[in-house]
Amino acid sequence: MQKALVIFLFTWAACLLAGAQEQDGYHTIDQVVQGISKGNQKAADVLLNRISKIKASDTWADDTRDDYINSLGLLSVYNYGGGHYREQETLIEEAIQFFGQRDSVYNNSYMRRLWLFRLQLLNAMKDYDTAQDYGRAAMSLYENANDRGVDYGQLCLAMSNACARKGELLKAKLYVDEALDAMRRHEAASGQKDAGYYTALNFRGMVNFDMGRNDQAIADFKEVVANTSPEDLVTPYGVALNNLCMAYANSGQASESIKLLEQVKETSTDLQSAKFLNLAIAHLMTGNKVVAAEYLEKYNRMAVEDAVRVVANFAEVEREAYLKTQNQEWVLSNAIIATQDSLAAKTAFDMNVFSRQISLSANRTIRMRYQGSSAFEQYQSLRQKLIAGGLSPEERDSIRIDIIQLEKQMVRSDSTVAKSLHLDARAFNKISTSLSKHETMVLFCLAPVLKSFGDCDPCYGAFVIRKGDTMPKLVHLGQVDEVIKLFIHKKTPEEFISERYSIGGSQSLYQLLWQPLEQYLKKSDRVYYSTAGGLEAINFEVLADRHGKRLSDKYDMILLSSPTEKKQVVQRIKPNDFVAFGAPALNLPVDKMTISTLACAQTGREDYLQSYRFRGEMLRGDWQDLPGTRREVKTILERMCLKGVHATAYLGEDAREENFKALSGHSPRILHVATHGFAITDQKQYDNSAFARMVSSVSANNDYMLWSGLVLAGGNAAWRGDTIPDGVEDGILTAEEIARLDLSGTDLVVLSACGTALGHVSPYEGVWGLRRAFKQAGAKAVLMTLWKVSDDITALFMERFYKHLLAGKTIRQSVKLSQDYLIAHGASDPFYWAPFVVMD
Repeated sequence: MQKALVIFLFTWAACLLAGAQEQDGYHTIDQVVQGISKGNQKAADVLLNRISKIKASDTWADDTRDDYINSLGLLSVYNYGGGHYREQETLIEEAIQFFGQRDSVYNNSYMRRLWLFRLQLLNAMKDYDTAQDYGRAAMSLYENANDRGVDYGQLCLAMSNACARKGELLKAKLYVDEALDAMRRHEAASGQKDAGYYTALNFRGMVNFDMGRNDQAIADFKEVVANTSPEDLVTPYGVALNNLCMAYANSGQASESIKLLEQVKETSTDLQSAKFLNLAIAHLMTGNKVVAAEYLEKYNRMAVEDAVRVVANFAEVEREAYLKTQNQEWVLSNAIIATQDSLAAKTAFDMNVFSRQISLSANRTIRMRYQGSSAFEQYQSLRQKLIAGGLSPEERDSIRIDIIQLEKQMVRSDSTVAKSLHLDARAFNKISTSLSKHETMVLFCLAPVLKSFGDCDPCYGAFVIRKGDTMPKLVHLGQVDEVIKLFIHKKTPEEFISERYSIGGSQSLYQLLWQPLEQYLKKSDRVYYSTAGGLEAINFEVLADRHGKRLSDKYDMILLSSPTEKKQVVQRIKPNDFVAFGAPALNLPVDKMTISTLACAQTGREDYLQSYRFRGEMLRGDWQDLPGTRREVKTILERMCLKGVHATAYLGEDAREENFKALSGHSPRILHVATHGFAITDQKQYDNSAFARMVSSVSANNDYMLWSGLVLAGGNAAWRGDTIPDGVEDGILTAEEIARLDLSGTDLVVLSACGTALGHVSPYEGVWGLRRAFKQAGAKAVLMTLWKVSDDITALFMERFYKHLLAGKTIRQSVKLSQDYLIAHGASDPFYWAPFVVMD
């Protein structure tokens, strides 16, 4: 639940800007300050003009430095108030460079304040991890200079904010107390209270609130409101009043909270956003659902605009930190209100879709827009160099900086990314009108139930949409803990999966997660559905109702990565080209791992080898050969050739990473990969993998994508941590690398390997792994597995799948018929036939 963010408003009204001149009606610095506080562009132009003159002048005295710093400080008020993060970042970086060139001593009071500005920007962009790292470095500068003045207090306040947003409340309390002490020392020495004192006191109230000290929080907020003026817009009056309203609501005084919230003047986008959300919740608590839905809609519109400003102007690592915080806030806040207010269901649905699509859409749009450009090629080269290994920490940092700067140049060069994101924010109407009368859309989500202000029961829910609906229905499902309990066991994976997906075992999941939806699915033949959080690992299609009938026998079930993907669902495929990779020479010696793009023409037959190996069995040691994959690929290749399909197979030494990547930009209609797959999802697996410990990328989410992948020729060397020659691919094709390819010509990717649907699960953005990688690369549909699969049975399944697909069946019909075949021929245990799922 959102509270108003602390807005670091610096007032230098008492500090005269040297040489300030009249411009556009601004005669005095007080007028500039008031103009800035009201978001007036002309006031900002006065300050920008002043900075330009300083930079053009040879004069460099203390009063000149003060002018520059104070102007920049006031511009921070303007930029944060309007969400202009890109502009503020540019100003700060230019100032750091300029001061560094002009001053012979780096650690001076001006440079320290610039570090403070950078820390505040990181907080504004929700990058609290980096903010803490940056803040600790800034602390060292202040400590080395023995500076414990007002700026030091502002630094402590910024650190308190970063700690509080990460839930480190004790640290936050210590930092904010230190900030207040620094400001009291200033008051004792100067006889004047610093302008930031009440901002710090307001934030202490927020920390007290988060720590459950509601009475202390109210006292802090009241003191700020009593000693600041609503007319002076650069004071924290409005923020404190908003927070006081929350504290009242928390003590059961929702009506009083509404009265006070309506008095809050919206001096910044953050404050306005917080006000709208808090009014939505307060009106919900008083039973006024119509007004609650209206304010939630206003909050969501502002959230989308703020998100677009960040995502369309910053690099992936920067927007990742922002989205990590904001996605949680957007999804949970909307779900909490929509669960009790049906009128809010439409805007909540749109926001849920937006949150899960925004990162994927941005990355996909950047690739489509800039692929082929010199900047993009350089960007790709640096990304590949970063994950190749063998770099010093200094080299890694340098490459990361270059990657960030290149990506910023691309996204800021036009409005393509911003336009695509705005389209994702209006999903409901398009989806509702696109459905036929026999189709239903189901979007699973986290839907906490509000018990009291700040206290919720974690539950799952699902939005349901039928043809022509003017409003989706948000259906309450089981509690998260109830679902988790069904997956706590002490059995082997084989035993547990066999039991959980048996008719009787799957009925308990059905009762929790599907039975409440049945009343809305009458007359539906086809159900599009998209999962969320821990539900990503469940095969819904094999759940059985109370009569023992599985969902795949009742409906045409179509799994989507997001509801917006419905428009490109592939049913039947008429393949004109097919490429397969299989039976890679996993132990190919390093000295033979030279670049090659020669396709192997495979002929002849081999005896069928009974194998009980699993495609993904090992996460430590060497990967073992998979004899069934050679037979599998050759059989499928023969079927393709008989149908006149242009087919190519890369087997043995030719099943190389270089050959796979060479498909980028001209990928086949069907791409088949039969090998080992891996997904490292916990600390133990990470510790057991020399490869995972060796590689790193530009951001945390990209690291997760490095920990999922496919093992190709020569992969065992890199998996052991051996050194791979420069210019040679290591044989471990990671999800991070796949995501950067162009596979937009591919209708179907078949991942005939273990656990290819797995990865790092985000409750709000889906799974970071192979499924995400292929969708980001442009593939339409992915056939994947939810757990480890046996070599021989998977080969049999794939042979039957392609037989039906080439006979004209749809992708899902082919999967279902192949599963039925396995059941009828001795593999009736769900462990063997139920791991296969198709996602569009």
